[in-house]
Amino acid sequence: MNRLVRQGFTMVELLIVVVIIAILVAITATMYQNAQVQARDTQIKDAADKFADAISLWSANHSGAKPKGGMAAAGSNALNAAKDDCLVSGAGYQAYKVVDISTSYECTVGDVVVSSGYLTAPVFNNLPINTAGTSNRQVFMIYPCTNNANYWVLMYSLEDPISADTTNYNQIHTGCATSVADLTTYQNAGMRGAILIKFA
Repeated sequence: MNRLVRQGFTMVELLIVVVIIAILVAITATMYQNAQVQARDTQIKDAADKFADAISLWSANHSGAKPKGGMAAAGSNALNAAKDDCLVSGAGYQAYKVVDISTSYECTVGDVVVSSGYLTAPVFNNLPINTAGTSNRQVFMIYPCTNNANYWVLMYSLEDPISADTTNYNQIHTGCATSVADLTTYQNAGMRGAILIKFA
């Protein structure tokens, strides 16, 4: 009696294998993308912590002063001769990795702490670009608290903030009596995390 010997796979079996492989590829790609987003957010959080520490150290070594920095007409703001501060005083704006802002940021708080040796330039220069904002997409923004001049809020962009980031961000702004309009402006700029900086 002759036996039928099966050769190869049926079309249905091949389709099942292809579908399974496609599902595995999709899952792996999603996991890889999520890991990249988390890595970029972690990098920004780490830089924000270092930036806040550098500002505090600069202030402690300058009798509790706040480093200058801000928007100014082109050519009017630069580091002073001693490279300890900016010539033009502002609210402490920070504009590394600007994507679509037209205002001139010639000297920022970041420039001050880098030029004074409290932070290295790569901390800013190697940051990922802010993709969360719809306008003025900076990685960092600094503003004084509305109700207390001894506090600054250092805000930073995040692609995928966790609930702890959001809770902390909202608590800091509530404590600083930030207006709804200002908070909306910050969120439109992609700000999703915040650190409170206290000056003596």
